[in-house]
Formats: sequence, structure tokens, C-alpha cells
Amino acid sequence: RKEWGLGFGPASGDLLANQLKKAGYALQECQELFLVEKDASGGYFDRFRSRLIFPIYDERGRLVAFAGRIIGDGIPKYINSSDTPLFSKRRTLFGMNLARQVMAESGRCVLVEGPLDVIACHRAGVKEAVATQGTSLSEEHAALIKRWANDVVILYDADKAGQAAADRAEQILT
Repeated sequence: RKEWGLGFGPASGDLLANQLKKAGYALQECQELFLVEKDASGGYFDRFRSRLIFPIYDERGRLVAFAGRIIGDGIPKYINSSDTPLFSKRRTLFGMNLARQVMAESGRCVLVEGPLDVIACHRAGVKEAVATQGTSLSEEHAALIKRWANDVVILYDADKAGQAAADRAEQILT
């Protein structure tokens, strides 16, 4: 849906870098924003190649970063923008810009693991879902959640790693 602003990074390697350069952007600055990377020869290539791209907004709806999930097989499965003055993984929850009003009204937050989980929840009518984007729940995340909701439902994967992360999240939230 349009509200998520999903995109795709083709496998070509330097399509975005070329478009950014053509539009007049300094590729070194684009590298600092984690959109492109520099290769050994000094050229630039796209960071989010062969990936579904999720724009990451802060709770106020400002675009602050991107996450990308590989299409098909590959490692790493997800990559995110690194921290910048505008973005901190420890303080930003995916989907918070769309969930915060519903969280405030219901008093509940549904915490899931990643962007696709958030989108699936929202499509199913669970509009108070947010995700930590592959990082463990931090104290900063917990403080952000507590500004909008009193109850938190943790829906992490049922594997060992998901269960351990849910246990840690529960400790942080209490």
C-alpha cells in the first residue's frame, strides 16, 4: 500500500548511484546517508541491491532511514541504514508513525520483529504493531512505547532466538 512507501533496489549495482549523481547529489554525502557505498576503485554502488526497501519514519512521520530485505536467498537477510544524527536504531520503531495514534487510543502496543511483520499485522487490522528492526528492544524503545501505550503484547518468532528476545523485552518493559 502507498502508506508504507515500499521500493525495490534492482540488482544492477549502480542505478541509484547514477541517478543521484545525475540529479546533482554528492555521492560522498549519499554514502554518509547509507544509500551508496564506495568500491575499491573509488566508484560508488547501490547499498540496497536486490532488496525490497522499507522507508523508516520517526514517530512524527519524518523519513530518517531505510531498511532492505533481500529478495530470494542471500546474507544478510536484512540491512538497515546505520545510525546518523537523524536516525538511531535504539530510538526508532518501524511503523510507529502509523501506530502511535491507535496505540494512544487503545493503550496497547503490539511488538513484532521486523517490517514485514508490522505490515502483516496492520493488514490484519492490528494497527498498533511496531518493530525494532532486528535489534533487541532497548530502554529508548521502551520509553517511546510507554509514551503511547501501557500494555505491550510481544509477538516475536517462536524459535529460541525469538523466545530469548521476548524474555529480554519483557524485562526491559517491566
